[in-house]
Amino acid sequence: NLYQNMSVLENHHWRSTIGMLRESRLLAHLPKEMTQDIEQQLGSLILATDINRQNEFLTRLKAHLHNK
Repeated sequence: NLYQNMSVLENHHWRSTIGMLRESRLLAHLPKEMTQDIEQQLGSLILATDINRQNEFLTRLKAHLHNK
């Protein structure tokens, strides 16, 4: 199934964003490791917009704040 039926729209937006970044070579001047890190960070940010996972993210945030 497409993206294992998880955050399908968000995964599409992430992959489209990465495709545009690579095609435009916007990050070509950066080391490969940094480019990969940026791509992963973008993925995390975009996937976090999935309203169906809001409770999961809130629970993780509360746990993180509690453990500080």
